[in-house]
Amino acid sequence: MGWAEIEEAKRAGYAPETNDMKMLHAANAYHGTRSAATWLTGATSGPFHYIGRVAVTPFVTVAGIGYEVYTGFTPFDGQPFLDWAWDTPGDLLANTYGQAVSLTVPDPWAQAMIRGAQVIPGPNHVWMLDRGHDRIISSPGGPNGLP
Repeated sequence: MGWAEIEEAKRAGYAPETNDMKMLHAANAYHGTRSAATWLTGATSGPFHYIGRVAVTPFVTVAGIGYEVYTGFTPFDGQPFLDWAWDTPGDLLANTYGQAVSLTVPDPWAQAMIRGAQVIPGPNHVWMLDRGHDRIISSPGGPNGLP
């Protein structure tokens, strides 16, 4: 869902892989909220769509928490527990940020606003640049990683 935002951020000079792709988490939450609202209301814009976004926000939040708990017990990327503990609060914050963008920012500005999630701290997993194909995990050190 959020790969278009990631590619656009790279073209704009951002390094979206920093802090474990928090931009991707925000973009996925943004699109998840909008898609669920479209499914619920049948509208793609306007007041019914906005009401749908407000209505689905708690469910998208619960899904994000459930996903993070699931990855704590079955880490899909081989993430050590300490990395997971460092990464999860930032992931949840990025999800919340993406939902806030969905609720408050007009569509033309959303892609630029999602880039703000890059400053949310987290470990640096460079393998995500290849969408998980290259399963190399870096140390958690880096611009905002653990020392």
